[in-house]
Amino acid sequence: MNIKLFRLSKDNNRNIDIVFIDDDTKEIAGHCNYYVSYNIGHIYDTYIFPDYRTTKILKSHINTILHGIKQMGAEKVLLSTLSDEATMVWEKLGFKKINKNNMEMN
Repeated sequence: MNIKLFRLSKDNNRNIDIVFIDDDTKEIAGHCNYYVSYNIGHIYDTYIFPDYRTTKILKSHINTILHGIKQMGAEKVLLSTLSDEATMVWEKLGFKKINKNNMEMN
């Protein structure tokens, strides 16, 4: 399985949408969105479809996503999670829990 990342921007490159596409089937495997405000990157609305959760899409592409956020001037990155499962995934990617639903990476 070959997952490719496509970057879409809106609002003059202030909001970035990442779409993960399965290059074999041409299906959408998931998406991730981010923006930067006051030197803080915000990752939001991230979802990987169930059939692709074992492919470790985020692990494969997190450095590309973080690089894009840093290029926009972010000094740290925040995100919110809605489940313990999601929190565990982001912790494995280097984020630290700062309260029940929020995480950060410097």
